[in-house]
Amino acid sequence: MEVMSEPNGILFVRPPEKWARSPEWMSFSFARDAEMCPRRASLRRSDYPYIWNRSGYPAVFSTSATSGIIVHSAVRTVISHLSEAGCSSMDEPRAFHAMKELGGYTKVVTAALENWLECCESNPRLAPRKPMLEQRLRAQLAGMRLAVQKIVSRSRWSKTPGRSRGAAVKQLLSPGTHFEVGLSAASLKWKGIADLIEITSERHVTIADYKTGEPKDDDEQQLLNYALLWARDAVRNPDYHPADRLVICYADKDREIKAPDATALTNLEKEVKRRTAAIRSLLLVDPPPATVGPHTCPFCDVRQLCEDYWRTRDSHPADKRAATFGDFELEVQHELSGSTYETKCLFASVVPFPRAVLLHVKSTYTKLEQLIQPGIRLRVLQVPVPPFDEDERPVICLASVGNGESVLPLR
Repeated sequence: MEVMSEPNGILFVRPPEKWARSPEWMSFSFARDAEMCPRRASLRRSDYPYIWNRSGYPAVFSTSATSGIIVHSAVRTVISHLSEAGCSSMDEPRAFHAMKELGGYTKVVTAALENWLECCESNPRLAPRKPMLEQRLRAQLAGMRLAVQKIVSRSRWSKTPGRSRGAAVKQLLSPGTHFEVGLSAASLKWKGIADLIEITSERHVTIADYKTGEPKDDDEQQLLNYALLWARDAVRNPDYHPADRLVICYADKDREIKAPDATALTNLEKEVKRRTAAIRSLLLVDPPPATVGPHTCPFCDVRQLCEDYWRTRDSHPADKRAATFGDFELEVQHELSGSTYETKCLFASVVPFPRAVLLHVKSTYTKLEQLIQPGIRLRVLQVPVPPFDEDERPVICLASVGNGESVLPLR
């Protein structure tokens, strides 16, 4: 069971009813995830009907990822409105009045933030923590607003809004500016969503991808993948006209990369096919192999379900005494008081760590207290690491709402 930040928010943690295979249509994000750790990619997308009726494991909160979603949404709203108002940039006189119609950057970003909060209501990992998440996101509001303003102020686009924007049926892209364009290549069984595609009347094509975080090594590869999908999309681009210009738009700068020619596209296509075959092969095993290590596990949002992660106490060889937060697997020995238990530490991401550990459960977790009994195991994620020495047993305290999540697996 995964203990959420609300007394009644307890989710059972069990293996998925059926392990997820590779999807029929591959995407860049899935391929990257599967290549990094096939187990994680499968766990994230498997079915857990005892938790909710949606596909995949409920996503955990990430400030940076959520801020990126909000900034993306706000940029799309602003540029779409300016394009429909006949503006090709923020430098035109009409742009001021168009932004006034929207209510300004702060209003647009706030609306995007509130839309995200509405969506998190259906997520059992996020809904109980919504007040805390809202507070954290509103504290980032000024930074998100500035990121949107910087991206929009540097952007240039067609004055003609794309007619297919928001269309339910996939169709040929006409000249204009199109946002969040779904691309697919039937020959590759790959798909993706390009943030912006601009097509001029002379059929010059620009593909832009908005990035709100720090530049990453695979940002360029993702945009090249979009260029390949565009060049092989028989519906959006029936003439198979290649993109002329590729731009990665960061908050503080734009980075233009060389658009691939016919030879480069052919080589990229071969590489995509090779990667696809390798990924599909890895995901045929139950469970898929896990890549256990310091570069994958600490940031994994489904590690509570991965037995390989919890298999040995010393699976993380580095001495991490200075770590602020850590993961622990505890086996309850007996109750010392109504809220304190003596436990045995079976695993600690902070090593070395003592075997004998005290667990203190605050009133926030009253439902958990009813479930704890000798012999039961608790997996505790991202809780403050207690100080310890040779003479005293460390105390792991489940006290603060939102500081971490506790996992109570089946015995």
